[in-house]
Amino acid sequence: MKNISIKVATFFPEATKTFAELTSASEYKDSKILANGIRSVHTCDEGISSTALSVKAFEKLVERENIDADSIDCVAWISEGVDDYIYMDTAKTFVEDIKGIVDGEIHTYQLYGGAGGTIQTIQLISNQIIANPSINKAIIVTSLIWGAHSENRLLYPTYVGDGTGVIVLEKDTVPDMIQGIKVRTLEAYNTPYAIPYGGTKHPITQEVIQQNAFKVETITKEHQNGILDTIIQEASLMINELCEENKFDIHTLDYIGISGFHQDYTVELLKMLPAKKLINPLSEKGYLGSLGVFEILHQFLNTSKIREGSKMLVINLGLEGNLEGMLIHKPISL
Repeated sequence: MKNISIKVATFFPEATKTFAELTSASEYKDSKILANGIRSVHTCDEGISSTALSVKAFEKLVERENIDADSIDCVAWISEGVDDYIYMDTAKTFVEDIKGIVDGEIHTYQLYGGAGGTIQTIQLISNQIIANPSINKAIIVTSLIWGAHSENRLLYPTYVGDGTGVIVLEKDTVPDMIQGIKVRTLEAYNTPYAIPYGGTKHPITQEVIQQNAFKVETITKEHQNGILDTIIQEASLMINELCEENKFDIHTLDYIGISGFHQDYTVELLKMLPAKKLINPLSEKGYLGSLGVFEILHQFLNTSKIREGSKMLVINLGLEGNLEGMLIHKPISL
């Protein structure tokens, strides 16, 4: 992606829950959950809104990068659950909460990509910047507060953590900071039994219920193992295609960043990649959904011990079964 620069900030509340605290409050303690690789998660105080939390990340970004709020032309908000106002565009609520930005003067997007769509969102908004002359600087925001959307933060087989992040994309003279993006969907492997948004393949009518044609199944350990095999196979194809299409030698990588929900997947992914330094937020922050890519980019770009010019492969693995890959390098200061 030519001449698009990335700046990023994340924010996590101070309060945490240990894995022992999470599991002690839950009746579900099977081996898959107990081996997910999580040691702790961050938790928000009750009553804080997702937009109020996101402003904290924006304030960190402004402080670090000296960004003017009124220089922003576009805000894209990634949603994973019910945000502040069910019938409102949370991106516009965020805009109204930031001093210096007046609603109506910038483009806003509400995107429901979830964890499997963060890198696609970066691609989408980057293309907007390249194609739309009225957009020079855009921000992508996500803010996750899971207390109201899960039972004791459990989304089998993982636990979710709270936090927020902001990414700034803008036209720049930095050449090819984003060196390539590739996405693979696993929807061909899915058989829907429940009701997705927008309806179902087979409408659930009274007749369907009476004929016992609507099926509800529990995911077994055997099924989980099959999912793991499929994801690793598809991830291998995605990474090969990403490198081939961008003429990138995978052995020149310095870092691998993995945003995932269970350490089994991380271990298997690393087996097929050259041994490199790993950025993996899962252990200390739990499953971060759409925020995972934000945190990986934050650690890579904002950690002084990671040298300029370093290259990283980011792999984003969502619970809903999408795979995303991105090649990025840390720019050298002029």
